[in-house]
Amino acid sequence: VSQSRYSAQQAAADAKFVQKDGSGNVSINGYIRTGATGYVGFGGGTNYLRGDNPNNAVYLGTNNLDRLAIDSAGRVTKPYQPSFRVRMSTNGNTSVPNGGVMPFDTVMHNIGSNFNTSTYRFTAPVSGTYAFSFHSYKNGSGNPSLLAARVNTNALYRTRFNDTGDVVIVGAFTCYLAANDYVDVVNDSGVTFVAYDNTSGSYTSFEGHLIG
Repeated sequence: VSQSRYSAQQAAADAKFVQKDGSGNVSINGYIRTGATGYVGFGGGTNYLRGDNPNNAVYLGTNNLDRLAIDSAGRVTKPYQPSFRVRMSTNGNTSVPNGGVMPFDTVMHNIGSNFNTSTYRFTAPVSGTYAFSFHSYKNGSGNPSLLAARVNTNALYRTRFNDTGDVVIVGAFTCYLAANDYVDVVNDSGVTFVAYDNTSGSYTSFEGHLIG
């Protein structure tokens, strides 16, 4: 969605809203256009509500980009909603020492770029409720297994498996995060955790998204 597109909407507007500053200067603060593509622009038009009548769809936009869409069947999509899924780059075993962060260093998707593959952390861009899940295939090493999800440095969710053979550790949770809080997954087993993964991320991965 380009600036020129909505400059054109402004030029063809059926009604315009103006404001006057203390010096008497007048500027356009919003406008309405009707027709096949109904349009209401705010703040000069970079923020808007747009209707696509031929396709029976509605769009809500900020900064000249469609942020929320409702199609003719009522399905709502938010293409900029923060979301990620990451895996380990190693095709095989990765040894994670006790207390070590699980090294999710390969992005499968990372909308908003909020997951850092150097620190292995997701950092909340805004305050809200988030959903997370993780799983890891532990190659049998004769030890029980415990993984913990942390918010900042505090363990929020733990999942444990006492079998000493090959097991899959799975966890899922929701939580409220303030902006700039971070979430990671650490080995809390008391011993080295040997995680197995391949290039698909089907054995070991970490994922999450903003609910709202």
